[in-house]
Amino acid sequence: METPVPTPPFFGRAGHNEIFEEAKNCLSQLDSSDLDSQEACTPCSHSNKPIRFQELPPSIKQSCLALLGCVFGPSYEHMISQGTKNENRLWSNLTVPAVINSLEATFGTKLDRRKLNLELIAQQICNNTAQPFQDIDTSSQEWVNQLCGPNLRWESIGLLWSVLRRIPGSFDPIEKNQFHVLESGTANKPVLAFLRHSINLARHFTLANVIILDLLFQKAIMESMIVGDASLICWSSFADAVSVMTYLGVHAENLTGPYRPSLSSEHKRRLFGRVYNLDKAIVAFTGRPPLLNPRFCSTPPPLDLSDEDLLAGGAALERAVSELDSRGWNLRGGVYPSSICRAGYLMAQILNEIIDISLASGANATVETIRNLKQWQLNIFAELPRCLVYDPDDPTDLPLPKAEIRSYDKDLSDPPVEANVVSLKIFIRLTHLQNMFLLERLLLQYGCPDEGDVLLVSYEMITLTLMFWMHKDRFRDIRRDMEWLLMAFAVPGGGILCLELLSPTFQGKHPKDSRLSRSSIVQQLSLLVGFLDWVHPSAPNGDLCASCGALQRIAIMAATSTTPELATMPTEILCMIGDNLSVNEIKDWTLVSKRFREILLPKLCKHLKFSGNMKELTNSLNAYHARKTASFRHLVRRHARLVTFEVTRFNNLSEMNAWLQGYGIKSIPIGRFLADTPDLHGIVFIIWLEFAQETRKFLNLIRKGPDWEGPKHLYLEKYGKESTIGKIVGKFKTGTLEGIAVPPNIAYSGRHYDELRRNGSRLTSLRLNAQPARRVGDLSAITSFRFTPIKSISEGFPQLESLNVCDDATHSALWPPHMNDSDKHRLCRRIEGVASCLRNMRRLRRLAFTLQEARFSKNAIDALRTELLAMAMKKGLPPVNARRLEGLCRLLVTYFAAHAKGLDEVCMATKYPIFYRATLTDGAWNISEESSEDPSQKYSFPNVLGN
Repeated sequence: METPVPTPPFFGRAGHNEIFEEAKNCLSQLDSSDLDSQEACTPCSHSNKPIRFQELPPSIKQSCLALLGCVFGPSYEHMISQGTKNENRLWSNLTVPAVINSLEATFGTKLDRRKLNLELIAQQICNNTAQPFQDIDTSSQEWVNQLCGPNLRWESIGLLWSVLRRIPGSFDPIEKNQFHVLESGTANKPVLAFLRHSINLARHFTLANVIILDLLFQKAIMESMIVGDASLICWSSFADAVSVMTYLGVHAENLTGPYRPSLSSEHKRRLFGRVYNLDKAIVAFTGRPPLLNPRFCSTPPPLDLSDEDLLAGGAALERAVSELDSRGWNLRGGVYPSSICRAGYLMAQILNEIIDISLASGANATVETIRNLKQWQLNIFAELPRCLVYDPDDPTDLPLPKAEIRSYDKDLSDPPVEANVVSLKIFIRLTHLQNMFLLERLLLQYGCPDEGDVLLVSYEMITLTLMFWMHKDRFRDIRRDMEWLLMAFAVPGGGILCLELLSPTFQGKHPKDSRLSRSSIVQQLSLLVGFLDWVHPSAPNGDLCASCGALQRIAIMAATSTTPELATMPTEILCMIGDNLSVNEIKDWTLVSKRFREILLPKLCKHLKFSGNMKELTNSLNAYHARKTASFRHLVRRHARLVTFEVTRFNNLSEMNAWLQGYGIKSIPIGRFLADTPDLHGIVFIIWLEFAQETRKFLNLIRKGPDWEGPKHLYLEKYGKESTIGKIVGKFKTGTLEGIAVPPNIAYSGRHYDELRRNGSRLTSLRLNAQPARRVGDLSAITSFRFTPIKSISEGFPQLESLNVCDDATHSALWPPHMNDSDKHRLCRRIEGVASCLRNMRRLRRLAFTLQEARFSKNAIDALRTELLAMAMKKGLPPVNARRLEGLCRLLVTYFAAHAKGLDEVCMATKYPIFYRATLTDGAWNISEESSEDPSQKYSFPNVLGN
């Protein structure tokens, strides 16, 4: 077979090769010797020497086997069966299904790993990768075949990353070889390591090709999602992609005749369009200069063709091309990856012009220039196919306007069509609004009068961006883009809205938008604060969200449990952003704004907090009840679910006695607050009192008055020198409490436990925060049960429906890497003992505990899992498909559920902040890995009693 010739690198018109070509053409006309231009322009000749795996450098061999271990490991069968079912086709390579199908055809649906020689497979892949990847325009199948079957390349392996990342444990070989420790980021470092090593292997055996370029682009995207869009690593990766693209000449399409679309040519156009679009998006996000100048790019955007037509090729592709309109859009109403790329490219062209005006030194633009750009943007958006235009009413029936599409007076909050399609439409709309926002700002900077358009655009940008957050359960396909969407579209508009509140430009309703008013602006800013607060500081772009100046200060104040005098909290927020709104305006805002009532108020009032020493606590509670207007108390009564009383000590006892005697204090009005807020779910006490006298005085002052008739759940996170449980619990009216949570050590003291048990006959929820083991060799299965009187609990709390015995998860015990047979038997005996006690708890539905054994080595976990599997089979339980730590958790759940028949939810804390949640659905246990740092876990079991 003839060895293919490698594609030469791209040389522009100013390069040395252009002069050589001119001379060659002249010589050809004179019938001179035939000069091979390929030889002249190719920097190095291609070697035909076969590659032997054993002769490769050790680091290369290690990478090869680790990557193949990911593909041909336990995840192989799952990958073959699921295929690209959950693939994000917007930016993944369209050949991935063909690669997976070729693996199935070559190796079968299930692997016989005893016969699998990974070194031999790696050797073949290395030799395949050394062969140049050809630009085949005549056949789609031949182009794809270069990546499949006997031609499998390292680029093909790399393309599988987006499928493997959805399969648990698929990147274990990466972690075992510690490749991921070099990656920056948080949760998905093994994914980046897999991509990086795939690219490095491909570039070790071949210089560059369009598939490597695609992988570099995907790596830059993934890094932006994990590390952050403004990070240096993301910026460097994208620069690498741009360098490879210009090296290959993908940016400079050179046609010598009429254009005949092919999979190869359209794939390159897509790559160029995606890189170009991302280049301009990064500039708009960071303000850094662009890496691509369109004056040096001649490649047009891709035609609006589907992946299926491109892969089919031949007559099917020709028919699809003939059905396009004169501008290259499909007339079928389909939304394809090429559709999004085309729309983005058309608007990125205008964004580039805006960038030139904004960033270039000595820009000589005029108002007329900017107005022409604005009209160009309006025309581009008006000419988009209807299937790409977001309209919350009915996008298929509305005529296309010829001016800017205004969605004023429409409800933007409830997308009517399939979520993954509507998210693309909203993104296109936001891209259009971003250009309009920048153009309106430029017009103001160039002296044009402010007609309110920049405010209208800002308001719509925020409204649409907030929709992603408020409906995040419906927009799961863009979950990783949330932080970028927030910073790119919502925060700039938020700044404009803040300026409007501080320096109003209109009174009452806005003349161009009847929905836009002072109250609606406050509402959108309040929701924006919630969005900013929702972003965790460790998330990608989390540091940017945390640095949003005035908005962030509002977010800090709006966060739950941050100010002692909670009745004033909404007023403080409004004063900061609203410049002295009147009481009537506040009333209108809370009554008229449905979104504010449904989303912001519950967030503000859900968890209240009063804190300070006894004097400060009393003053805060009295101030809460003494306000002239009862509107805020009314809001708190309706929405508050949890209240915390954090009691700190006086500097000395003399200070406490002076306060008591000077003010004639008879009580601390906690009981009055509880009586005034009957819908509370729970009350939290955090008592930092060191002196026994101070503790006694506090308990006496809160016990004055009638017994407490609510709430139903009591949380004791810290208690004083003396036993406070009995006195606080005793203050509740008999039969009121349904759940109690206590801190470490209480459950293991006989006196404390007796106080709990006296109320145990009616309790349905109990949380005993176990004290974690801290000694090497402290081996006892399910360690949090070791110090918990589980047998006494099963006897003393007959109504218990929820039991949480997790330990202090922020600390880690030191565990030996291995365990011997006696350790395993002791662990299994403990599990049997716990299961036997659970059998007597007939009402138990929810159970949470700490699985310290998760900190053993993988070999130790596997050994324990084998023992548990034997125990389960001995009990006649059905076989469980169990692997690694998740398999151990599944076995424990199955074993416990066989004894406690009512269980339907089990949480197992492993290594902070990770825990496994098992839920019973339709008779089957579904296990998911979750994080206690996720804000959504704050009000869920096991953190909350009786939810």
